Amino acid sequence: MPFESEWYYNRMAAIDIISITDSVSLRQPIMFEIESAFNTPCYEYGFMDVDIAEPNIYIQFVQKRHKDRGACPQMEVPYNINESIRMLVPGQYNIHFMQTDSTSIDTVVTVY
Repeated sequence: MPFESEWYYNRMAAIDIISITDSVSLRQPIMFEIESAFNTPCYEYGFMDVDIAEPNIYIQFVQKRHKDRGACPQMEVPYNINESIRMLVPGQYNIHFMQTDSTSIDTVVTVY
């Protein structure tokens, strides 16, 4: 996704909960839901960045804030994100949900 000039982008806040399927057929997407909170109401979900280096899949969520937005109060704003990816080859994939501190929450999904 190209960056739009009127937005600031940065990595999402830490992920609190991930719900993900552990196996899917080849024709089905790997679906997951992320739950956490922004630290200010000025941010919103931007996009999901996926880097595939089979059998590893690195997923990072990017938040955005409009450049014209003024002062932003510090307050927790919960969010849920529902996304999916589709793999074209059967196998076991190590999915790494990247955190803001360069660690990751990891899981394995089987595509059959």
